[in-house]
Amino acid sequence: MLRVNPYHRESSRVAEMFSMIVPKYDFLNHLFSFGLDFWWRNKLVELLAANKRGALLDIATGTGDVAFAAAKKWPFLSIVGVDFSEGMIKRARAKALEQKLDKGVRFEVGDALKLSYSNRTFDWATMAFGLRNVEDYEAGLREIARVLKPGGKLLILEFSRVKNPILRLLYVAHLRLIIPLFGRIFSQGEAYSYLAGSIQDFTTHVDVCGLMTEADFRDVRQIPLTFGVVSIYEGICRV
Repeated sequence: MLRVNPYHRESSRVAEMFSMIVPKYDFLNHLFSFGLDFWWRNKLVELLAANKRGALLDIATGTGDVAFAAAKKWPFLSIVGVDFSEGMIKRARAKALEQKLDKGVRFEVGDALKLSYSNRTFDWATMAFGLRNVEDYEAGLREIARVLKPGGKLLILEFSRVKNPILRLLYVAHLRLIIPLFGRIFSQGEAYSYLAGSIQDFTTHVDVCGLMTEADFRDVRQIPLTFGVVSIYEGICRV
């Protein structure tokens, strides 16, 4: 089972690339997913099933869309969004002010492999489209387990392998041709070529459920969405 990201570049370079694409990031996410990213994130947030007050950590928060969706669905939560890109965090903070959600949600620059929080701080954790950008997958999951309380829930939204051969051909063509092309037209071509390549490599080689189990999560399950284009991976923290 692949535990370390073979497609990873120096973290500072990846963070720089993400900061460069901030101006068009939300627009291109919606475009490339045909608007399905809204539904995917809302499904992720529904599965939090936050039936009490508590703290949520959104890792690789980007411009904050998962954190905002959680704040609207579960307004009694205390939410922290963390990302290694300063540009993304600046945009997330601006969006929080625009949406008047700055009271219940705060954003911080941070490394998913070295989270600056004490052990057993959070009741829930989410990560949307971020695991494949972590240098060491298993170490990243163990770090999330460290900051979760025993019984805390982790939900990961990530691209997954499409099983239908015809749909898989269309999916691969979308990754190899459409995403890099529109990335060059609207934003930074290098960044979107990296994203497309990282998605294909991740969906081919990484067993997310296996990694979560080895990182001290129990009751791990995969929930495919949109014919398996993406999946939500759910697990409960043992430690």
